[in-house]
This record gives sequence, structure tokens and C-alpha cells, in this order.
Amino acid sequence: LQLQQVMQPIGLEEMMRLTWMFGTTTLIFFMQTGFSMLECGFVQSKSINGVLAKNVLDINLAAIGFWLFGYGIAFGCLGHDCESGELNVPYQRGHHLQWLFQFCFASTAVTIVSGAMAERVNIWGFAFFTFVFCSFIYPVGAFWLWGETGWLRTRGAIDISGGCVVHVVGGAAALAGATILGPRIGRFEGRRFQVIVNPLQPYSVVFGTLGVLILWLGWYSFNCGAIWNYKGDQSIVELVVINTTLSASSGLLSCLLLLSIKSKARYLPLEKALNGALAGLVSATSCCSVISPPIAFGLGAFSAAIFLCISHLLEQLMIDDPLDVIGIHLGGGVLGLLAGGLFASHDKIHKTYHDSYHVHDGLVHGSGVLLKWQIVTIAVHFTWSFVCSSTLFLFLKKVGWLRIPHSAEREGIDAAYHGVRLLPNPSLLSPPNIADDVVYQVMSLASA
Repeated sequence: LQLQQVMQPIGLEEMMRLTWMFGTTTLIFFMQTGFSMLECGFVQSKSINGVLAKNVLDINLAAIGFWLFGYGIAFGCLGHDCESGELNVPYQRGHHLQWLFQFCFASTAVTIVSGAMAERVNIWGFAFFTFVFCSFIYPVGAFWLWGETGWLRTRGAIDISGGCVVHVVGGAAALAGATILGPRIGRFEGRRFQVIVNPLQPYSVVFGTLGVLILWLGWYSFNCGAIWNYKGDQSIVELVVINTTLSASSGLLSCLLLLSIKSKARYLPLEKALNGALAGLVSATSCCSVISPPIAFGLGAFSAAIFLCISHLLEQLMIDDPLDVIGIHLGGGVLGLLAGGLFASHDKIHKTYHDSYHVHDGLVHGSGVLLKWQIVTIAVHFTWSFVCSSTLFLFLKKVGWLRIPHSAEREGIDAAYHGVRLLPNPSLLSPPNIADDVVYQVMSLASA
């Protein structure tokens, strides 16, 4: 029966929808490259191999966990039943592509957690967390908002592209992980609210910038792909594109402006400014098709300010977040959900969803119902992710699988666990030294 359904002729509209979904899905998966480059750029040079190994392992375990359990919990079928169409989920064309699309979102969420725990987390302990997170923690939150009978969806809560399901859930887990794991050696001195923050030399701002630009590109697929997934009015995609762009741009410029004022225009901190763009992108994720461009512009600027405040607060609390993912994803995700509750208009909501659940206007358009459910959505997803993740991390800490030994951290993950000598920092080398290093690497490979 499944083969007969697959062999049925496909209409032009359905072919376009499947082609669009495949194209956007592959670009969303390509965002993993952006995450890897971003993390490589902003950690120390002694941790590059460890970061890459952890990210690649995360993708593989996320895929297996989401296939075995996660997709079934979130959307109504389990493991092989997703292929056979059992459990009252009849096979439909594009069903497996839908799994791939949703897997990319799940793997993005767990990558957020990875960034907050970089350079000192045990790779096998985090691998265990990744499997459980994508098998159970993330899917439950996804079902509440995106499942056909999810209790928040049926009450009209809005999350277009994962501002809550991906970014709040991932950000809450990252906060739990970074708090329980503890800071990197030498990062802080003093005590809380009287902290001396010691900067740790990042490997390469080139990789960091490349990572952000790749993520920015992928975000268009992140947001636009969701509209076709809802089978909404395709004319709304144009609004999504401009809102995504304006929010990112204003986030970056706002960050530059605020930090320039703070430093009295002595320098332009590129690393923080790049994170401001990411904060703007996150803030637009949950409401990208239901707000106007001026609102998106202001939202991005405000999200950058929120990100900077959260980043500073975490430093004063001595919570080490090497990539500032908590301020970017948790702060931006919460802000975007609130913006939807305040500024969403009914006509844009209808064009996005085309269902009987999403019928409420935002507060400025006369209804406070949507804002109420957006606040409930934030509170429920944050609590669920933070409590479950904290439980897992405390268990891993108890059995000694959470953090690498201090001796290995001082030596560097690359040398201690991957047998790789310390990579030179490109920004600290002259061209002859770089050339010598290339020759060394080539000779090492030849001798091996």
C-alpha cells in the first residue's frame, strides 16, 4: 500500500512544496557547519578538535534518538512505525522528508547546549545527554506547541519556527549545563558580583565571522521553511524574509552602538557585535510572519540589549558561557515570544496557520489572550527543559561523566583526548610561522 501511494502521480503544487522543503531542510542542516565554525572561532586553540568531535557526534546521536523516540513523541509515531504508517499515522508523501526537517530543528537545539559547555565538558557524558535530550526532552516541548493535539497549540500559542521549542528549550538546558558544570579554569577571579573576568584568547575571529554568516544564511530557510510546513499562504514568505533581515541587522548595529558607548568609542568589539546579529535572528524566529517590518527592526535592536545584559549578569554570577548562547538564545527566544503576544495581527496569523486554533490578536490589537498563552508557553518550556536537563547533568556529575579532569583541561582537550598538538592561533603568527606550520602538518601526515 505504501509503494502504491508513493507511485501515485504528483501534482505541481505538491512537487513544489516537497522541493521547497528539501531545499530549506538541507540549508538548515548546513547551519551545523555555521555552529561548528562559530564555536571553533571563539574557543581557545587547544580545544578545536574537541569542539568539532563533539559537534559531529551530537548530530549522529540526535538523528538516532529522534528517529527511535523523539519524532514519535512529538508527532505521533514511534521508530519503524514512522515508516509503516501504523499508530494511526497513515503514510503521506513527504512523511520522511518531514522527519528530516524536524530532526534538523532538534539537532539545532542540542547544539545550543554544546556551546555553553565548550572546552571542559566530557564528550561521552554530553553524548549521553544529547541522546536523551533529542529522544525525550525536546520532543515533549515540540508536541505541546507543534503536535496536532498539543495543549498549547490548541489554545492558540504561536511559535512559527522554534523560538520557544528550539531556542528557549535549548537555552534553558544550556543555563542548567553551564551552571552545574562550572567555569573554565582561570576564567573568573573574586566572588559573585565582585568578579574579575579574565579574557581567554579565542582561536580565530575569521572562523567566528564565517560561522555567523553561514547561520544568517541558514536562518532564511529556518524561518521560510516553516511557512510551507504549515501550508500557509506563500505570500507571507516575503514578509518573513524582510523581518528576518531587519532583525539581524538592527541587532548587530545596536550591539555595536551600545558597546561603543560603553567603551567611549575606543574600539569596536566584533565578537559581541556578531552575537548581536544572532540575538536579532533568534528574536524574530517565533514571530517572523505575524509582525510588521518596523516591529522586527525594533525587536532586533532590543534583543541585542537584552543579550548584553544577560551576558554581563552571567559573568557576575560566575557562570561561564564561552559563546554567549544563553543570552542569545534564551533571551532572544523569550523576547520573540512576547513580541508575538504583543504585536501579532489576526490576518497575518491566519495566513500563516490556516487552522481554527490560532485566532487571537496581539495585545496592541485589542486582545490579551494570545499574550497570556505566550507567557504560559515560556514558563512551561523553560521549567520543563531546565528541570529535566539539570537532573541529567547532576546524574552525570555524580558518576563522574560531566567534566574532564583539570589536568586535561589545562593541557587542552585536543592534546589530552585527541592526540593533537596545540594548534597555533592565526592572529598571533607571522606568515613565515604559518608556512612552517603547514609544512609540519604535511610532513606529519606523510610520515603517518
